[in-house]
Order: sequence, then C-alpha cells, then structure tokens
Amino acid sequence: MRRLPIFVCVDVSESMAGDALESVQGGLQTMLLALKKDPMVIEIGAISVISFGYGAKVEVPLTSILDVRLPKLRLSSGTSLGAAFDLLSSEILSNVKKTTCEVRGDYKPIVFLITDGQPTDDWANSLQRFKRENRNLLFYAIGCGDDIDFSLLKQVTDNCYALRDMNSEAFGKLFKCVSASIQSATNSVASGAEKSEDLTEWAAGALEKPTFEDMNSSRGMKQIMLSAMCSRTGKHYLVRYHLNDNEQYVCTASHPLSEALEGGHAKAGQVHASRLGNPHPCPYCGNQALVHCQCGELSCISPIAREMRCPSCGNSGTISCDRNFSVDRSKG
Repeated sequence: MRRLPIFVCVDVSESMAGDALESVQGGLQTMLLALKKDPMVIEIGAISVISFGYGAKVEVPLTSILDVRLPKLRLSSGTSLGAAFDLLSSEILSNVKKTTCEVRGDYKPIVFLITDGQPTDDWANSLQRFKRENRNLLFYAIGCGDDIDFSLLKQVTDNCYALRDMNSEAFGKLFKCVSASIQSATNSVASGAEKSEDLTEWAAGALEKPTFEDMNSSRGMKQIMLSAMCSRTGKHYLVRYHLNDNEQYVCTASHPLSEALEGGHAKAGQVHASRLGNPHPCPYCGNQALVHCQCGELSCISPIAREMRCPSCGNSGTISCDRNFSVDRSKG
C-alpha cells in the first residue's frame, strides 16, 4: 500500500513557554482525532512528529494514523532549526519508500513546520543540504507571533503563513486547518492529483499570507527570555520581555517550569538591566522584583528586602539598586 507521509515539525523552544506549548500539544491531539475519523486518511496516511529546541527529536516516528500515540512535548532551550532540517532529512531518506522500476513508492511527503522564533544554530548549511536531498515534497512553514523573520522562512519554502496570535483559540484553528489540508491532500493523491493547498481556506481567519513587508525585511528579535529562580522555593521560571517602540523591554509574563529544560538554561548574549522594565510577579511566591547575583543568576525578591541569600549559589549579601550591569538572555 502506498502511503502519504506527513511530517509535523514543532518548535519547543523557551519562547513557547506557557499557553503556546500547551495549545500545540492540545492542537496535535485534536488533529489526530480528526484524522482518525477519516477512512481515506486511515487507509494511506502516515504521520511523524519532530520537535526542535536544544536539538531535534523524533517524538513520533512515521506511523500509520491509527497507531500514533503522542507523548508530552517538553520545553527546550534554543531554536535549533538546522538540527530539525538534518533530522527531518534523515527520517525522510530512511522511512519514505522511493519508487523504483519494480515498486511504486510512497506519495510525495508533506511537511508542516511550526515555529515562533529565530534559529539559534547553523541553519543555513543544513537547509541547503535538506533541499539537495529532498527535492520532491510539499513544504508549509507557519510563523507564529511577532518574532518571526519571514525573509528567512521564504528561503525554506514559498508556502509561508503567518499565525499572528498565539492563544489557544488561534492554535486550535491552526491544527484544524492542518487536519483539513491533510484530508484534502489525501483525497487529491488518491485521485492522482498531488497539489499544494492554500491553508488559509481552512484556517477561519487565524492564518494569513505574510505581507510584502514581512517577506522582504530582516526582522530583529522582538522578545527575550530570562531564566530566574524563586528565592523561597528554589524553583525555576522564565520571564518574558517584549521590545517596545522606545527600544525598551516590557515584561509580559512569568512562566513556571514544571520540569527542567532540555539542554539546560543555555545563554545567548546579554541585555543591559537599564533596558528592562519591572518584571511580573514570581509565579511561585508572588515576589514582585528580581535581583541579580554576582554568580550571574536572577532570583525573585520582595521590593522592600535589603538582604538575601541567592538560591543558586547560596551566597548572602546586601541588595543594591544599581542597574549598571547586564544579565544573560536565554537562548530560546
């Protein structure tokens, strides 16, 4: 039986913390439930899920639709898009059957790439290798939020889409759209007509084509993530900042981490403390300020506190209100 191989590549970097990753997890489950109700998809569809953050990982190997069991996606440090291309290429070459003189191989693979940030590894060389090795596939790239460099994504594929909002409703519409496009593609290949789909037809307004400005401007990073520790519980969390029109970073959220990040808290340069606005309260104890220890770690603190003990290195000291220093940014 000829299969229609479908690969879904999902960004699990630190910037996906909070509702975004939870919505992606739920959206994938909803997508699979919808596909498992379609007789034609059940007959020829096979799906693989690949996550990428600190590196790239096969969450689900290429599996027939009815047999797919989706594991919990873990938040990771970094956006290793190059590693995703390398792994995706390896999976296609290893698991997609090619047509030979004796055997008809699988249908043309379909790839959905979903990312909310910019690469943190050597993606360009990996992309060129991927294109050389995989000339016969359909590739869709969905850039989520306002931190996407579409001038980069257009080097991957002409089928680029923008998901402007990153709430649960938008992600829900995105994955309903993906499942509808897979169902449409399944019917098309079964009738002998493999073609590119317009994803906006099924997205209920959540997806749009990037504008000319989007596609022709190299966009700098609009948001940064800082790692911090709760001074009372010792638990880790992430602090999200967005760049405003005055080139200052405004805090928009604090995300508790239920487990350690894959790859640890990798660092990607620094930002001067004078550019950071007041943080959101600690998600564990409600402390409304951050303090920077000489060891380099951030931890929460009460605004009226004068002394503290760093939960990371254990050193104690007096708190100064001087902002003439820089803090490490998280890689993802």
